[in-house]
Amino acid sequence: MKKEKYTVTAALPYANGPLHLGHVAGVYLPSDIFVRFLRMNNHDVAFICGSDEHGAAITLRAKKEGTTPQEIVDKYNEIIGKAFNDFNISFDIFHRTSSDIHRETAQEFFKVLESKDHFTKETSEQYYDEDYNQFLADRYITGTCPKCQSENAYGDQCEKCGSVLRAFIFDAVLEYTPGQKYMKEPNRKVVLGSKWPTFYLEYEKGIPSIFGSDINFDYAAIGVRQSFKIGTIGTSSYHLRTGKFLNTTSLKIADEKYQRRSDPIWFSNPLFSFQGLDSTLATRKITYEAHFVHHDNGAILSKIPFMKKTRIGLVFGGGSLYVREFDWLHYEIVAGLERNFKFSKRRLRVGLYWALSGGNQIAPNSQFKVSFAILDNRSMKWNF
Repeated sequence: MKKEKYTVTAALPYANGPLHLGHVAGVYLPSDIFVRFLRMNNHDVAFICGSDEHGAAITLRAKKEGTTPQEIVDKYNEIIGKAFNDFNISFDIFHRTSSDIHRETAQEFFKVLESKDHFTKETSEQYYDEDYNQFLADRYITGTCPKCQSENAYGDQCEKCGSVLRAFIFDAVLEYTPGQKYMKEPNRKVVLGSKWPTFYLEYEKGIPSIFGSDINFDYAAIGVRQSFKIGTIGTSSYHLRTGKFLNTTSLKIADEKYQRRSDPIWFSNPLFSFQGLDSTLATRKITYEAHFVHHDNGAILSKIPFMKKTRIGLVFGGGSLYVREFDWLHYEIVAGLERNFKFSKRRLRVGLYWALSGGNQIAPNSQFKVSFAILDNRSMKWNF
């Protein structure tokens, strides 16, 4: 048998209490058996584990016992380590996440990812304890469970009945386009459009009690959108929208409204999202947004010598968002180049874009993005 190198890890036990027999039987004994099998076959094995010494459960245990988190993890690291020795679990390394080498290595991973801009940064609301000067995770929040009426249920789950958040939501959208025209073909109907915009009403209802639903809210939004040609210089599109909650009797954070931001590299539909928005801003109050984009379909760039043969088109536009609850104003402009290709029996559009964003609570910033879109054969339209 060929000698191989293996690194085997097992789940890190939380250093807020002793090991249970179920932990050993379900996690550490199976992995130990596997490691011993590899060693018997002369493979090079590193069996690594350690105590997890970070998290809300540890600080909660420290407050409960009237001591410090460090004393808690020191105490239970020793207890857990002794238990593994007593069970003869054959770790090559049993360490701690609070050690210097772990902290330095974790920070180095973080710094490398941060330098490569792999993190998504956003602003969110969280409960804060002014007495202890700290933000509170769900585990810190206690209240009455809506299922069993337990008075000490955690914010993320009730320990008594085990229930989690359940939601039954109904939503509907009503659209109306005056003067809509279309033509029939043998196997499809082609929408030709209208000189009037499309008006729509969106309604969402969180219905309590059905299938154990814990929520009760009403949300409504109205909007208008339209695409139209401007002579021979291309096609413009706009989208205006506003919405708010009408009833928040039982509205959970997951059901609040979040503004659509874009991805770090991909250029998302500018009629429904924002390229440079750095925060999703969960809100219960009214929001306003406006979007505009224009495709010249090659009409402008074709006037430049040697550019007509490239069949490259120009696109530009912008957007604005106001979130009343945070007095948050965001605005941006976008510009880019696009080209259509025929791929098999479909048409593909490739674009490179530049977005400049700003607002009353963020510094101006810019970024480049790309997009790939396929023409909708039914409507004969691009997604934007």
